[in-house]
Parts: sequence; structure tokens; C-alpha cells
Amino acid sequence: MQVTRLTGSYYTSQRIADYMAAWALRDRSDTLLEPAFGDGVFLDAAFNRFSALGNDTPTVIGVELQPAVFSKYADSAPTSFAGCCKDFMECSEKIAVSAVVGNPPYVRLRNLKEEDRARAIDRMADYKIKMLSSGSLWMPFTIHASNMLAPNGRIAFVLPFEITYVKYSYPLWTYLGSNFGAVKIIRIHEDFFPDVDVETVLLLADQYGASTHCVDFEIYDRVDDLLANNISRRNKIKISDIIHRKKPFAFSMLSEKQRTMIEMLRRKKTIIPLIDLCKFNIGYICADKNYFHPNQETCRRYKLPSASLLPCISSGKEISGGTGIGAIAGPDQQLNNLFMPGNVTAADKRYIRHGVETGVHLRYKCRQRKPWYITPGIEIPDLILTVFGDAPKLVVNDGKYVVSNSLLAGHIKSDITAEQLVCMWYNSLTLLSIELNIHSLGGGVLVLIPGETDRIEVVNAISQEEARSVFKELDDRIKERGLQAAYQLGDELVLSKIYQLSTEEIQQIRNAVSTLRYWRLPKDRRNAKKR
Repeated sequence: MQVTRLTGSYYTSQRIADYMAAWALRDRSDTLLEPAFGDGVFLDAAFNRFSALGNDTPTVIGVELQPAVFSKYADSAPTSFAGCCKDFMECSEKIAVSAVVGNPPYVRLRNLKEEDRARAIDRMADYKIKMLSSGSLWMPFTIHASNMLAPNGRIAFVLPFEITYVKYSYPLWTYLGSNFGAVKIIRIHEDFFPDVDVETVLLLADQYGASTHCVDFEIYDRVDDLLANNISRRNKIKISDIIHRKKPFAFSMLSEKQRTMIEMLRRKKTIIPLIDLCKFNIGYICADKNYFHPNQETCRRYKLPSASLLPCISSGKEISGGTGIGAIAGPDQQLNNLFMPGNVTAADKRYIRHGVETGVHLRYKCRQRKPWYITPGIEIPDLILTVFGDAPKLVVNDGKYVVSNSLLAGHIKSDITAEQLVCMWYNSLTLLSIELNIHSLGGGVLVLIPGETDRIEVVNAISQEEARSVFKELDDRIKERGLQAAYQLGDELVLSKIYQLSTEEIQQIRNAVSTLRYWRLPKDRRNAKKR
């Protein structure tokens, strides 16, 4: 494993470091802490800033975990530099500096050594904060570093964009609101942090010891625009909206006209949360894809009975373009089977023995269940939804397939049909809600998970009579021209003809989708999509 993965060490551009140091250091008598200084870019920026303020011997404190990295900077640092080579989470003395500036580690707690993970969790407990094990080290770093400030102090950190929406960051937002009089998040479209495969933002928190209920959210196209104060957009965001999972940072990227239109559609119940109509869960987890999905040759070799094989869809590829599947997965389109013996036959026993001989029974999930070869959680959903990409495919499960955890399984919970929900799904309002509610992986790839999928908003009920004609056209369009064409067709058939949205309103929705994709996708992937 690379050192960067183990320590979360990624380094920041000099221009951004200079900007942050200039913002944080305002008087020659200020003092500064950098709690994970790495290559020293923030320390250099701080010394340069102090020099400009007329102080050539400032109090600058730097902490760094890695001995080689620490020595490389400390051996040639200015004489007033006070360095400490240790884990910042071990630092307990409150030093009361004027400013903290830096770029904390982006390492998941699960990737830390057990004692390091426990130290971070215990440190959060000191502040009466329960740190989730799913979290990242940047959160306890931010809170612990803030506690090193003197009254009216300031902190400037480079943080991953996930601070704006992940559940484990909610206590941090409560802490920031309760301990700072002004909090700002700066988002820049230009990639100013190219060495890490996540989008980053700047956190600037001022007036330590005061409190606020809002966050200033500033948006810039390029670093040059930030330095020239050429702001693209500015909004105030309520901290309560962040911790209530409204994902306000994404919503505030839209124009005022677009936001007003979406809010109007919500008030009129033109769009409603998907959870009101259908609940999506992950599919079954079999533990060994190859063994539990025996191909035809394996089935013949072991003479597995059909009663021991459940028709299944094990991946999104099996219902994607080129498979002939449109908006419905029929019984004649089966591509795979799940080994699921009921009354175990002699043939089943031979195949089970083969699993033992090849060590399948030792897989983690298999060891958790008895008998090991029975996959739990088998249900036949009404609908099947792919999980990756910005235009997910939703199909009616007419073939009664069970689906794996590579897909989402949807169960209707209202009086509509699966066909009706498909008709409500394929349009640009759904694409916009996906952008507003679904998080992305590194590289900007969207991945649908149950909780976030619940909050996707779709158009409200379409009658069965309307659905019959719309569904047929959507099914044909997916087969002939693909998913994007189906979403566009839904704009015409559903948004325009049924819901009477104007051409201008539909274009506003499409523009909003384009705006959010522009900010989500890195330049290389966005340009590749255009090509």
C-alpha cells in the first residue's frame, strides 16, 4: 500500500497555500499551527506572509507524523520554526495560536492501524463527538486543530467536497456552527489538487469562540478568479439544512430561476420522493460470484437440477445496451442462475463438495451463514435499477428474477404498477434529482445506494391508461437508441404532454442537469464524454 494511502498525505498547490495563509494571517504578531505539514507548502506560505507583514521571526509550529518527511523540512527550516514529529491526534496541550492552516490527511479510519484509529475516536470523545468508523481522519483533525485556536482565531483547511454531504461530517458542522462566528466553503471548478482523486474545497472558519447558523458558499471557475475575487456565485446555506440531509450545496449550484422552479414543483406535488412509491434495497450477497452463478457448462458437468437454480440478474451489464432489454426484463431474457438448493440432491452435494474443495466455504460471508451455500435475503423485486452512472436504467422485472448486490431491487409500496413507475422515471427531472441527491466516487462516477435513492424525486402519478402508451414508446426507444434518448423522450411524453411543462421550463431543467454534471465531472472525463 502506498504511503499516501496509509497516511492520507497529499500536497497542495503553492498558490492556494499562499491564498489561505494570506487570509488567516492578518497581523505581524499572529501565530500559526500546521498540524500535518508534509512537504511544507503551507509553512513556506506562512513564513512568506509573515515577512510581508514585517515579522521575520514569527511563531510557526508544525507537526508531521512521518520522520523522513519531517526531517526533510525541519533540517532547513527558518530558525523560528518549532517542529514536532508525532501524530497530531496525540497532541493534547492547547497552544492558543491565532491561525491553523493546512491540508489534513484524507485517510479512512478503517485503513488506519487499530491503535491510530482508536486514538482518533478517543480524541473525538474528548469533545463529546461520536466518530463513525466509516469516517475519514480529516474530520477529527479539523475539530482537534480548531481547539488549538486562541479566541477570535481562524482555521483554513483544504478538505474533500464530501464534507458538504456525508453523514459522518454532520457533527463537524454542528461544531463549526457552535464555535465560529463565520464559516465559508469555497468551491473552484479548476482542479487545484491534482494528486488526489476526489474533489476538494476550501474551509475558512473565522471568529473562534462565537457561533453562526449559516455557511457562506462561494463558487469560482478558476484559481485565478479566486485570487482576483471574481466570484461566479455566492449563497448562504443553513447548517441545519446540511445536517438534515438536504444537500444544499448541490442545490445552491443552480440558478435562482431553476431553484424557484424546483421548489414550485415540490409545493404542487408534481414531484415526490421515490420512497413514497417504491423502496429500493441492495440485492443478495452470494460471496463468490463465479461459484454461486454456475455457467451452462458447469451446470451440465455437475448435472445441477433446475429446481436448485434461480433465474437471476447478477450485474448491470446483463440488462445494459446491446442485450435487447428495453424497459422490461422478460422471462425469455434470462442470462444467469443463482445456485440455491432447496431439497439437496446428489448432484447438489457434488457441487457443494466442489465448493469446499476450492475454499468457497471459507469466504467471509459464507462463514457467517449456515449452511454456507444458502444465500440469504432472496427476494423477487418489482423493478431492477442499475447503480453506476448518471443515467441509471430502470426496468420492470417481468421475468421474476432475483438480483445481486450489483443492482438495486425495487419493491412497489403504493397502488401504482411497475410500468407506471418506469414512465415516471425516464425524464430530465429524474436526472436532475439524481445529480442533487446521489454521491459520486473518485473521478465523478455516480453510485446509487438505497438511502440516497429514497430521496430521488420523480414526477407524481401517471394513470395506467397514460402509462400503457408511454411505456411502449420508452421500451422501444431504449432498445433502438439507448437510455439518454429514453430520458429525452420522457421529457416530451411526460413533462410536456402530461404535466404541461413549457419548452422553456424543460430546457431550464436540462440546463440544471448540465451545470451539476459540469461541476461533478473532472475535465478529462467531461471532455471524453463530449468526444
